[in-house]
Amino acid sequence: MLPAMAQADTIKIALAETPSDELVALFVALDRAKANGFDYEWTAFSDEELAIQAVLSGQMDIGFGMPYSAMQRSKTPIRIIFQLAKLNFFPVTTKAYSKLEDLAGEPILLHSRGGGTDSIANVIKDRLGMEFGERSYVPGSSNRVAALLGGQVDTTIIDLSNTNKLMRGPAADRFNVLDLFEFEASDEAIFANKDWIEDNAGDVQIFVDALLSVYAPAGRFGAGFVGGCAGIADG
Repeated sequence: MLPAMAQADTIKIALAETPSDELVALFVALDRAKANGFDYEWTAFSDEELAIQAVLSGQMDIGFGMPYSAMQRSKTPIRIIFQLAKLNFFPVTTKAYSKLEDLAGEPILLHSRGGGTDSIANVIKDRLGMEFGERSYVPGSSNRVAALLGGQVDTTIIDLSNTNKLMRGPAADRFNVLDLFEFEASDEAIFANKDWIEDNAGDVQIFVDALLSVYAPAGRFGAGFVGGCAGIADG
């Protein structure tokens, strides 16, 4: 009976991407939380939308990803437990475009359906009253840069690091970084159903404390919303 009880108490975490070097800090935090009694298992989903839906349906307890579009359209009370980073992405195009308005009706390459870059595209659409053409999805800014360099796409949205690498590289004269208005948004976050958070406030606090111990010294962003979870300011 004891093994069954342990399994029942295991917290199920949905990852919206395959583990990589970019997730090292998260797994360090998870190990620290486990040392304090946070029993968990993780599942990596092949598509961000699948991971988010697994949390919405109750199949998984906690999600890691970018749930913002789902939060807007779903009736399930999803809440952010901890914000890991703020979006710092830029629209990058070939020289055929010089401003955002030029992208009306044009296809665009994004990270994932419902993710942060998809949300940015939606903000652009709503602010400028325009529609993009077909949206296609390739995870990873470096992969979208490769698509740009290879002539497979003309428009994408990529992170700051890859934007800098591209625009400081030998092919910089082939591309434009379009001006983007300021707006508040988050990037990757830890999220869960509000009811689950309230029912498991102790475990949530252990996890948030572990996340703070890793992310706060690195000067990243975090925000706890439940059970006395601490928050840290823009570092």
